[in-house]
Amino acid sequence: MTLRDFGPLGEDDTIQLEHISEKDRLQIDRSGARIALKINGKQLLTNLSTKRYDGNPAVTHPCTPVFGNFGQKFELPQHGPARKTVWELASHTPELEKGETILRYAIAGGTYPEGMLVTQQFTLEKGVFTLGTEHQNNGLVTVPVNYGEHLYWWTNYAGWDHVTLNGKSIASLIAQNGQTELQPDNELVIPHHAVIRLEQEGLSTAVTWSMPHSGQGALEYDRHYFCLEPVERPPEDFGKPDTLLQPGQNRKTKMKISLIQNLPHT
Repeated sequence: MTLRDFGPLGEDDTIQLEHISEKDRLQIDRSGARIALKINGKQLLTNLSTKRYDGNPAVTHPCTPVFGNFGQKFELPQHGPARKTVWELASHTPELEKGETILRYAIAGGTYPEGMLVTQQFTLEKGVFTLGTEHQNNGLVTVPVNYGEHLYWWTNYAGWDHVTLNGKSIASLIAQNGQTELQPDNELVIPHHAVIRLEQEGLSTAVTWSMPHSGQGALEYDRHYFCLEPVERPPEDFGKPDTLLQPGQNRKTKMKISLIQNLPHT
């Protein structure tokens, strides 16, 4: 396992980090805590240069303290400010068998109260990617948090019309920007590409999406990726009692991604 520094000289200035072990590759960009993931030679989460139809990045990133556009009370941007902020590099351990990087970000934006510290722990070990996320309220007031990880799944240009989650088609949900439940252990099948295991703790809701755009008089969508995004609670619950963190409280979530089977691209 190696860790590569693609940023300027000096640890504190490192922007992009990379863990590599055999055919597994995890890239981490401190600018927005964005990530790209390849397991056993198969790209599962889009690479760091993937674009949407509108030219914006189609790259996995955290949404916190709000998912969606429900933070207007605090003058927060859609999906919160974390995805457009350079995170602090707390530590990295590029071990041979296990690579780990820890990033931190103190949420600051709009009128959102100070004191909410987010810590993300990225681990790649023996073909399993683990993302642990903790929110710690070090402030003086109770504030809401509804964190989600905006996962951009790569389709290898096979499209998502026949993608299934736990044996059920989710194509219509992707087109509708819908929601579905996640089990603790899930099977995500991207035909002609991969069968993926997605495990979660504390992220039992998933939002689905792909960017729509007009084409030849009909509504079309980006097909080289789709989004299945684990969230703590339905996005519209932001501000409800279950999303609140009192001073001194913390909340943790965990997500694991691994490859069950490579599928040939036909």
